[in-house]
Amino acid sequence: MNPFKTILSIVASLFPDARTAVTRPKQDDGVWALDIDLDDNSISVEWERATGFGISTVRAESYGEGSDEAYPDEITALARLITLLGLKQRTAPQAPIMLSELRERRSCTQAALAGKLKIRQPTLSAIEHREDVQVGTIRSFVSALRGKLELLAVFDDVCYVIDTKQGRRRSKVLTAPLVKRWFARLPVEPANDEAWGPEEGLPDTLSFAIPL
Repeated sequence: MNPFKTILSIVASLFPDARTAVTRPKQDDGVWALDIDLDDNSISVEWERATGFGISTVRAESYGEGSDEAYPDEITALARLITLLGLKQRTAPQAPIMLSELRERRSCTQAALAGKLKIRQPTLSAIEHREDVQVGTIRSFVSALRGKLELLAVFDDVCYVIDTKQGRRRSKVLTAPLVKRWFARLPVEPANDEAWGPEEGLPDTLSFAIPL
């Protein structure tokens, strides 16, 4: 079965409230695209037979850029995708972003952010240009911009959200072996075969509410 269809079918079983838009390539070796919207989390999935899967959280400023995260097969891609949807997480962009650029993207001046952090503007400027910044400092920086800092450790078969605070419950993780076991008991065919169109695959673009 097409690995892309496998991804969609299992997501359909686990997240019945999600909505999707699927775009199939004009050629068999082209790029399949899947947009998933669940609550306030929007995720884009791309698959190409030659390169594997790419997953990204949809952001206004990232339009036209490559995928945030890359996975070689449907097992690792599905593990990450379920974690993102189930825990309402966001992907980590491949290109690093400097603290000063992050502040500018959030439309906050250096003087305004320094006031929120209760530090002098020259001190903030030094933090933004420092090569080695402590996690606690970055957390305060992001929090002042009304965001939340998450540290993510990405391996070939599992992703971990690192908890930097002592005494808190360990974050949930989803491993590729667990997803492999799901393949044996979850449907891997679409609930409505007619939705796929002709036997050769999906129509060029298809939008529908994912059925259980």
